[in-house]
Formats: sequence, structure tokens, C-alpha cells
Amino acid sequence: MLSAGDLKNVNAANAHFGTDILASLLNEPIPGQGVFWSSAGSRQYPVPMRGRSFEAQHPLQDPDSNRDAVATYAQELRTRMRSIATTPQTPSAAPSNSGRPKSSAATADAEPQASEGDVSQPSASDSDSPDGVDVLQTIQNAAIEAFAASQVYERVQTDGAAWGSIKAFFLDGPLPKDLHDRDQIAFDLVRPALDKAFGEEGWKTFKKNNTTWAKAIDGS
Repeated sequence: MLSAGDLKNVNAANAHFGTDILASLLNEPIPGQGVFWSSAGSRQYPVPMRGRSFEAQHPLQDPDSNRDAVATYAQELRTRMRSIATTPQTPSAAPSNSGRPKSSAATADAEPQASEGDVSQPSASDSDSPDGVDVLQTIQNAAIEAFAASQVYERVQTDGAAWGSIKAFFLDGPLPKDLHDRDQIAFDLVRPALDKAFGEEGWKTFKKNNTTWAKAIDGS
């Protein structure tokens, strides 16, 4: 219920609410009935309105939470991530995050930076993953295994390959297209992939046409 004090406060806030409008509001018998002041298009006039209860008009569809889940993208993604997490993978060394600070300036030909500590990555263990399996780690391991069987790997063994082309291999193939922050993850996978394939001391970087390349050391 509105009181005279409420109407005075409305008038003090907006002088367009004159005594005639306020009097009609004070004597309004219908709950929720009100006045909205419109100034659209410089045509100022009051518009009658009625507020309704959203909860009364739209009751809960599943008040007891016992209905089947609604088909959503999140549900589809969760199911797919579960499938990836439970698919047997070839054992692989856990890829560290290469120790480079995360930067939006990491381009296809970006040069690897000096180590400044681990870069934390989101993992499936932080979400709803089966048996605590780290889905992101599983994806990374599979990508590293795919690199070891690729033509890019063969180029690193012979003439070398541009750092950006190794990153592009991960973006074009092993990493899921809808993986969050996949560009940075692909960049961070280059070093651990080379370490896994050739050993930490089994490859080197060099400059060619102002671009960083990686090449296996003879005998690796």
C-alpha cells in the first residue's frame, strides 16, 4: 500500500508526477497497478502499467530436480570431455606449461621466452571429470603423441621447423576446436613436445629469416 509520504517522495524525485497522477495512485484499488513516466522521443506522458509476479506466471519446471537434464551445449561439452578423459591414451610424459608468462602477443612465429615459473592451466579436475581425470592433461598428452608421428616432427629431425609451424600443427589437428584458450595452449605445447620427442638436450633453436626455428641435434 502507498502512503502520502511515498507519493511525496515520488513527486520530489520527478516533478512530472503531479497531484492528479499521485491522487489516482493513492486511490488505486488494483494491486500492482502503477504509472510509468515515458520521455521517449521528447513526448513526455504517463503510461499506465501493472506489475505482475514473475514466479506466479512462470513456475519452476522441475521443482523436485528429478527430471532429465535439458539438452544444452554445456551438457554436450561435459559428455565429450568425459569421453576424452575415459579413452585410453598412450603413456606420455606430462607436458609442463613451458614456463613462459602468458601473453596475448604470442603469435605463430613468437620466440620462446625464458622460464619464469609454471603457468597454471585450467584442468578437468576443477570441474565434473570422472574419477578425477585431468581432461586438459589428457588432451595435451594426446597432442604430444600426435606430434611425434607427424611430418612436422620429421622436419625438425632434418632441416628444422619454424616454432610457429609446430604451434600451427597443434591448432590444425590434435587440439579440439572449442578448447578454451587453445592458441595459448598450442604455444605452450611446443617446448614439452620437443622435450618429449628429442629429450631436453636433444634439440636446439636457431634464427632463420628473423624467425625462431627448432632442430634436432644430430644423434637425437
